[in-house]
Amino acid sequence: MMTRDFIARTFKHRVKCYVTACGKDWKDKRMKTLVVANRKGGVGKTLISTHAAWWFAERDYRVLVIDLDTQGNTSRTLSAGRQIGDAADLFCGTSIAVQHGTKDNFSVFRATEALDTLKAKGATIVKPFVNNLRLLSQGYDVCIVDTSPDQNHVNVSGLIVASHVIAPLNLGDYALDGVELMLKTIIGVKEKYNPKLAFVGL
Repeated sequence: MMTRDFIARTFKHRVKCYVTACGKDWKDKRMKTLVVANRKGGVGKTLISTHAAWWFAERDYRVLVIDLDTQGNTSRTLSAGRQIGDAADLFCGTSIAVQHGTKDNFSVFRATEALDTLKAKGATIVKPFVNNLRLLSQGYDVCIVDTSPDQNHVNVSGLIVASHVIAPLNLGDYALDGVELMLKTIIGVKEKYNPKLAFVGL
């Protein structure tokens, strides 16, 4: 049986491989935004998101975590981090005050049920999110965005601001279905809104 420590070491190694795959682009001074996304649940998005946050924080990066999944598993797992607001607030018209991360911890915009109410607002929520991430980028080195399995403008907003995206995959019978749908979304966002979006891998 795999122990919790074994799982932690495995995922931290996986994160290291992802960062290595990004190459020299990861080393410049602009904030990198890593979105963890798949159209299927239960494939390890939260595990990768949380261990990525820990991995970067342990290496003195100023880490921002945004949880866009209303289940809130990433928010709860990283509850020891500095809680700086609700993720839903990033999609509102009001600009977020510039935050500055510290090198000994991570800052978290937690998931709440308010994220569900945003889905009905359509594309109008995208611009405020993009603007707020631009402001927040002044105070952080890395932003980790955990997403839900849904196809909506909340998750698409994450891809529009992302520099890198990971689509986790497990070996379940229907795992490839979610990946195929996710890849189509990534390609569409890259072609229409974010040509610099880098797909790191599965």
